[in-house]
Amino acid sequence: MAALLIGPRVPDDQQEAHCVVNVRVAGPFGLSLNCDSPMFIYLARDPDVLLAPQNVRQSRPGMVFAAAILEMPLSLLSDLADLPRTLGVIAGRPDMDPQRVNNVLSKGFPGYAAYILLNVAILLLSFHCFRRVCERGGVVCDATTTIIVVSIGLLLVANDVTKAFVWSPHTQMFNIFSPVFAVYASLRSWTGSLLGRRFAILVGLVSGFGFAAYPLFAIIPPCVIAAGLLYAGRDHSPSTRSRVPINIVIVLGLSIAPAALWYLFVRLSTGGFYSHELGSGLAIWMADALGHGIGLLLSVWSQNLWALVKLASLQAVPIAAVVVFTLMMAVVQRGIVGAVLGPMLPIAMIGILVSAVIAVFYSSVGLITARLAFAMIPPLIVVAGAIAVAVVQRLEATQRRVLSYGCLMITTAQLIFVIVKDGPYS
Repeated sequence: MAALLIGPRVPDDQQEAHCVVNVRVAGPFGLSLNCDSPMFIYLARDPDVLLAPQNVRQSRPGMVFAAAILEMPLSLLSDLADLPRTLGVIAGRPDMDPQRVNNVLSKGFPGYAAYILLNVAILLLSFHCFRRVCERGGVVCDATTTIIVVSIGLLLVANDVTKAFVWSPHTQMFNIFSPVFAVYASLRSWTGSLLGRRFAILVGLVSGFGFAAYPLFAIIPPCVIAAGLLYAGRDHSPSTRSRVPINIVIVLGLSIAPAALWYLFVRLSTGGFYSHELGSGLAIWMADALGHGIGLLLSVWSQNLWALVKLASLQAVPIAAVVVFTLMMAVVQRGIVGAVLGPMLPIAMIGILVSAVIAVFYSSVGLITARLAFAMIPPLIVVAGAIAVAVVQRLEATQRRVLSYGCLMITTAQLIFVIVKDGPYS
């Protein structure tokens, strides 16, 4: 994150094209702030503005409310509020009044800091869920295994989504967290956790409050429920047959409740409700296409899917290298391929399922960009980490070191590449 502060990376004459605002700090430091960020900062200081007609964040208030809660204690720190002035922060671009962004940063810096803390927290939670899945592959407390877990886990950070958005108030870190959590929760559901009321409530609350912040959380309930039904299909006991359907209802109810309650509140308060996503034609394009025939719908949808897969494949090179190297080490040690891949098959299947559901989701939404396509990669990172941990447990000492340092070298190369390469900007 410190290295990504060296900038700004976007040439001043390209700020409008890439939807960023260059912010210069002392010395070589600066960043290209996403053009949505000033509004996020403003809303953290005054969330009532969400109720204004046509506010583009009205349908997704979750991140704003979280930042507003954090902003209140941070705003009491006078040194933090004065930090932009102390550092001589200057922001602006040719087509925009420079005082507009400077005023937002100077008056709303506690809100900016709140979003950055949330971004870091989201990444840490992603790593926590990743680590919990890796623990299913074996012990993670010895040195070589720890190196593997940290190295592969850092691929959740060493990517274009983090590079473009981790220093900007935005919701894009959820493209990392929600896929990882979907794998973690689905794997637990596969092993029977959906029988537990506490687990159902946890998944429902995460999905519900998450969906109120970012649409991708909609993938979690179907993945968890599918895994739970597969478990119920293997366990024919009467208690399973009765408890799983009830907990599925709980998951679905809690997943819908926060957004539904917010919708009712806005409607009762203002008499209307604005969804920027629907207003932009996202998702509803399918109804328009269907009006011209099912053939057109399938054609456009398949084109969206293929475009997403191509964009994701370009970003999957590091994790593909990890998987290939891990499998090579497994082949070297005779007799462990079957012993490892058998127990790891459920994790692999769930990871692939979550990636596929994400591809279907974004193909249906109709917004095809590299940052959204990356959401297909975190489930594969989780799978690769779990398999690498399972393999290293069965290798000899020298081979364990080779595998761990190989993973570290791949991640280090990716970190350097992401830091020094040009782009992305949005």
